[in-house]
Amino acid sequence: MKFSLKLKKRLTKDYRRLKERIISILKNDSIIYVFICGLLSILYFIEPIHSFVKDFPFDAKTLISVVIVFFLTSLASLFANIISAKFEDTTKLTTDYAALTKKYEANANMLVHYNLDSENRKIGRKRTKCSVKTINHADEVIIPVCDVIMLLGKEIKFQDNPDKKYVAPEFSLKNYHQLIKAHGSSSLYNQLNIRVDDIDDSSEKVLMTFSRTTYFDSLVTNRAIDFKIDGLSVRDLYSSGPFIESLKDSKLSNHLGFNGMVETSDHYFVFIKRNRHVSIGKETMQCSVAASLKSKRALNKDGKLEKSKIEQAILKEIEEELCLQNIKDYELKKNEIFKDFSFEKNVAYFYRDLLEGGKPQFMFYAQIQLTADEVKKAFHEEALFPFTHLETASAVHGADGYKILLVHRDDLKKLYLTADGMVLNKKFYKAMPSAVATVAMMIRLIDEGRFSK
Repeated sequence: MKFSLKLKKRLTKDYRRLKERIISILKNDSIIYVFICGLLSILYFIEPIHSFVKDFPFDAKTLISVVIVFFLTSLASLFANIISAKFEDTTKLTTDYAALTKKYEANANMLVHYNLDSENRKIGRKRTKCSVKTINHADEVIIPVCDVIMLLGKEIKFQDNPDKKYVAPEFSLKNYHQLIKAHGSSSLYNQLNIRVDDIDDSSEKVLMTFSRTTYFDSLVTNRAIDFKIDGLSVRDLYSSGPFIESLKDSKLSNHLGFNGMVETSDHYFVFIKRNRHVSIGKETMQCSVAASLKSKRALNKDGKLEKSKIEQAILKEIEEELCLQNIKDYELKKNEIFKDFSFEKNVAYFYRDLLEGGKPQFMFYAQIQLTADEVKKAFHEEALFPFTHLETASAVHGADGYKILLVHRDDLKKLYLTADGMVLNKKFYKAMPSAVATVAMMIRLIDEGRFSK
């Protein structure tokens, strides 16, 4: 009885999200035109219909010719949309990471990682498009993130100004609609986000100042920073270098996000392949979790930001990204799975992602009381009926990823990391600099003995 109720609830949820997905597809005019024209063309050649049409007092051949032309035009438009989606990220955010690091080299103290000699090294050197320098038998790579601040062991203070609202700069406001359209192949919805106005780490205390922004404002600033309109971009106008602006001087939305590494109880780190529907980093390898800090989870009933609420927001993202809700009796086991997790113990770093104009991020580590096999089983259950393809399932269920990879703690240092990707298990995966930086930070934390087995 309990199983049938769970299955019924699951199928109801699946049906609702599948219906939403179908509706979104049907909003694509090209798909509708191709379907109708193709159907008309097929019907015409069915003998009873063909004979019936021949008796009509008009030139059927001319009609069919028009239908075929319209069909081919719609098909071309559909293919153009598919190709546009494939290259959408590269029009919004640069992939020339060498130029990016050079642009801000005057004051951005960037993250440097050293790849040790391993079986992944040859593959990484061959596949990366970034420059690599060998120093003392280790390959040095510069990852375009800066202002990396260790938070562990420090007193973190928040100054929250919930009534202060961000206003996008003139160029973004003037071209708002066009900049939103740059994300046309992504699944988008607007929401209130937390903006980081400033951070002060001049003493053992770290003071962070927050206000409010929206996700759409981030889409027309940070997340479309290199999208050209009449030859100009947001980066050209508001973050042109050679200095990266401080957060208090930045004109970008700068919503707070977090990336994190999740380790299983048998010491495997989780990696996720992102789907095609996320706003950036389509079909790239990410660390365990990559998300924005959602205000509905991070704010208390008075609309103020709290550390305890940030903890809950992070745990909720882990739950959703790894599909842990599929575990039997998950609600009863949840506290045990995430035991001992806290902001003070597990949020390890603050940093800024230069690819997105210095967008602020937290980096966290979490060990969950589940084995690698239990995590894999929960994640792959999203592909059960009525979905047979993991990427389709992940998009419908709201997860960012559709493929899971696991790397043992002892093998983490053997990964070959570059600003544009990572080699896992002798295979190169494209990755965003922020995801790569998170893995590099995790390796540094382990080397420093911060999180032992």
